Amino acid sequence: MSRKSSWKQYLSVGLLATTVTAIGGSFCSPLLALSVRQISSNEQQTIDLKVWEAHGINLSFMSLGETIRKVWLDDPSQFVLNADGCLENLSADSCPEPGASVLHIRRIKPINFPGLPRTPPGSGTHLTVITQVTNGGRKIYSFRLLPGSGQPEYSTIEITAAPLPISNQTLIASIRQGLEVAQENQQISRNDPLWSRIETFLGLLENGQSVEQAAAQAQISMALVRQLNSLGDRGLTIPNSSI
Repeated sequence: MSRKSSWKQYLSVGLLATTVTAIGGSFCSPLLALSVRQISSNEQQTIDLKVWEAHGINLSFMSLGETIRKVWLDDPSQFVLNADGCLENLSADSCPEPGASVLHIRRIKPINFPGLPRTPPGSGTHLTVITQVTNGGRKIYSFRLLPGSGQPEYSTIEITAAPLPISNQTLIASIRQGLEVAQENQQISRNDPLWSRIETFLGLLENGQSVEQAAAQAQISMALVRQLNSLGDRGLTIPNSSI
């Protein structure tokens, strides 16, 4: 009888452990759901971000390879910002090399700043982020910070590159192929300064710039773009109006 009782005890303990694990899993599932949300970069669009009480969010530009140079928070009475680097208008100390990749945004109890108009309760506030891209150019992003309610939905917002139009993807592939053909024909080498400018042009296209803007900024002619495209022979025609 004692052996049977012991087996029943083991079985009871096992069932209890399974039940606790299942309950624990159900309680943890909302936390596990807090993941990275990816949003395509778009300078013409204001992006809404929710921030919950006692649960800050991270705003990351790491996947873009862009460096945050400056931020402006129009109404600091509801939210506070921190960065993973030194930014002049966020740090009390001087920044010899200002720059950051991630902003941490927290929600606070409303503070009354004399002389500073406050946004209506629940309407959020405007956040502007100025970044510098690898080629030295700058971008401006607009966000609206909103107070979140209920369970937090995410912990990190990752800004990603906007999808390239099919024509851009085709053109980039065609020009890269054309560049290889020109190199094989000994018309250009990797040590040639022109090669570097063409790579800059391709990088600008990948960042979503138009053919004309990218060519002008990289200081290459549209005639060269057409020539490389022809060598690549991907079947994409660049209209003459693009000159």
